[in-house]
Amino acid sequence: MCLYIDNLIFIGNDEIMFEHFKKSMMVEFDMTDLSKMMYFLGIEVLQMVDVIFISQRKYVVGGFGEI
Repeated sequence: MCLYIDNLIFIGNDEIMFEHFKKSMMVEFDMTDLSKMMYFLGIEVLQMVDVIFISQRKYVVGGFGEI
């Protein structure tokens, strides 16, 4: 699981701890849960049950299209 807060990414595999952290942050700060992170600073993030993939496929496909 990933949680993105402004410029902070919180990653963990303990769902109970993760939910506790997220709730405490929501109490302290004005925050909205946008579900799973899909992009971070232009990097694609794909979250699966046991692994997280990050890639810049968008830039490779876009960059080579003009050659």
